[in-house]
Amino acid sequence: MAILVVDDERLVCQVVKLALARHGLQTIEAHDGPSALAAASANLSLLLTDINMPGMNGIELASSITAEFAHIPVLFMSCAVASEKELNAAVPGSRFIKKPFVSTMLVQAVKDMCALPQKKVS
Repeated sequence: MAILVVDDERLVCQVVKLALARHGLQTIEAHDGPSALAAASANLSLLLTDINMPGMNGIELASSITAEFAHIPVLFMSCAVASEKELNAAVPGSRFIKKPFVSTMLVQAVKDMCALPQKKVS
């Protein structure tokens, strides 16, 4: 099982991957919606995506991935303040972490999301 990390800023992806790797978490990196969709699979344990990306934004990406793989939880990240209630309306069960964050906050949020009971696929 792996975490799909999606951010159009390569440095952010690298920092996130490093923080998660230090805690034994495996990641797959993507820098835009189309490459993230290509990398998505039933083996993912979490989608960790930026909200504001050119082309396909994180909400559109998460909606597409969870439409195909309903069991994958979604953790959004962004510099902009986002309403977790609005994000949850768009992608049920999703959560939000505001950038910049310290690695311990990120790792805890990821572990919390991965420990959630898996959604049942209808």
